[in-house]
Amino acid sequence: MKRLPALLLLLATTVSAQEPAVPPAEAVQTEKRPFIRPNVPAPLFTPEKTALLEPECERIAAFLSHYASREYTDAVLRGDAAARTRGRLLLTISLHLQPLNAPAVHCGQRWADGKSPSLPPPDDDLRVFSNFLLTAAARQADKPTPARETLARVLIRLAADLDPENEAAILASELQDRDGKAPPLRELLDGTLGKDWK
Repeated sequence: MKRLPALLLLLATTVSAQEPAVPPAEAVQTEKRPFIRPNVPAPLFTPEKTALLEPECERIAAFLSHYASREYTDAVLRGDAAARTRGRLLLTISLHLQPLNAPAVHCGQRWADGKSPSLPPPDDDLRVFSNFLLTAAARQADKPTPARETLARVLIRLAADLDPENEAAILASELQDRDGKAPPLRELLDGTLGKDWK
């Protein structure tokens, strides 16, 4: 049985109670309004606030943008509400890592204009990238802060969802969920995350 990515399951329950995790083709919820680009006025996961280096932030942000473009463009342009939420989340995370990440800005603008982004597929192997995210998440434990702890939870969830056959990533994601440490994706999308951080 194919594992439904935990990120999508969490979004299904936190974004909209009416939105099924995997909507059947005849019941896809669509939106006629334009795609809403992420609004990230105060990025939370930049190198100054985390244990990531600038090239690492750029690598993750670019990969997520290229991945979103490949996986969700057709559904986003059809107005599929679930795809729009999933794509917007990945672009939001990208912009929190690198506010001026060109692929993320380009993808969001093209979707808002009702057009396909001109981005190639991601050039990283999914297993390699998933393991890279796990390693990056583990490094956040040094000198923990709210930004680092939250980023680690987000990276672990992404690692499991991008490679559903990565047992280490799946275990880490399921353990943090079990311990009540699921990443705050709703707050990230709403722009309310970090307002109470010191």
